[in-house]
Amino acid sequence: MKRLMERASKALAFGLLLTGLNAFAAAPEAVPGEFIVKFKDDAVATSSLNTLSQELGSYIKDTIPGQNIVVIKRPVFEIQSNVVKSLAQNPNIDIIEPNYIYRINKTPNDPMLGQLWGMINNGQPDSQKREGIAGVDIGAAQAWDITTGSKDVIVAVIDTGINYNHPDLKGNLWTNDAELNGQAGVDDDGNGIIDDIYGANFVTAAKPTGNPLDDHGHGSHCSGTIGASGDDGKGIVGVAWNVRIMGVKFLSASGSGSLDGALKAIDYATSKGARILSNSWGGGGSRGNESSEQQLQ
Repeated sequence: MKRLMERASKALAFGLLLTGLNAFAAAPEAVPGEFIVKFKDDAVATSSLNTLSQELGSYIKDTIPGQNIVVIKRPVFEIQSNVVKSLAQNPNIDIIEPNYIYRINKTPNDPMLGQLWGMINNGQPDSQKREGIAGVDIGAAQAWDITTGSKDVIVAVIDTGINYNHPDLKGNLWTNDAELNGQAGVDDDGNGIIDDIYGANFVTAAKPTGNPLDDHGHGSHCSGTIGASGDDGKGIVGVAWNVRIMGVKFLSASGSGSLDGALKAIDYATSKGARILSNSWGGGGSRGNESSEQQLQ
């Protein structure tokens, strides 16, 4: 009897645990306020829309007469389960459910995707032949089912520049349209930099140029990770398949640059509309402690 009570107690606890987990589970995606209603008889074909609307107490957005189905719209603030439960009591309704959203799984066809363990980790070895751990990745496959990026987003890669001739980057480059459509050798947008079509070069901060071509490789590597074109059947794929990448160079071929170059690069990027900045570099010093000591003295 004691064992039976223990088992019952454990079963109850497990059931409560599942109930709690289910309460926090994400509901399937559906069009807000919309429901699919299938009638038991041929009501859709024989009744007027006004009659059906009154019967359902809902606005009828669309009909599928051949399937005896209507699509209804309710106020979006109504609780989905309550709407289903209420309308299910109608004896003329056969099926009612939310207007669920279905999506195709978005897995790109880029042939080198399997090498990018940070995107999708199936346990494949890394570049140093070390065995990987399946599942240790950024969840890119799940994210791509939601979005693959937007051309409305501008990302400035403030680095060693960008290879704007690379086939996996060319389709996702930001362009300065005033310079692109202007005259060669002329500062068409009046910002003091000539022909800054894909970005600018601040390696020599006092005399910036309009050519951010990468002569090191690091900036192009970062750009590819962020936004190499996806699902194009070649090369790799970035986290965002669709994006606009601005090349802003202040690090030289040796991989170093000055603070004023960095500051001018950041100022340029923000002035041109970039709100996301990739700054994959570090160094410099900190005078915080010294300043505090001077203040205390």
